[in-house]
Amino acid sequence: MKTSVRLRLLWQDEQGGGGIATASNEAVADLKLEKEKHAYAVVKTSDVMVGID
Repeated sequence: MKTSVRLRLLWQDEQGGGGIATASNEAVADLKLEKEKHAYAVVKTSDVMVGID
C-alpha cells in the first residue's frame, strides 16, 4: 500500500517562527526532491490550526 504523503518538511526562521508541511508522492517526483536536497517553500493558507502545550 502506497502512502499519499512521502515527505514532511520542518522549518524554522530567524524570528523563531516555523512550521510543518507535507507533500504528495506526485509533488516529490515532479520536483525531483531527495533527502538533503535544498528546496524553497511558498506558504499560502486559508485555514490555520493553533495549539498550545
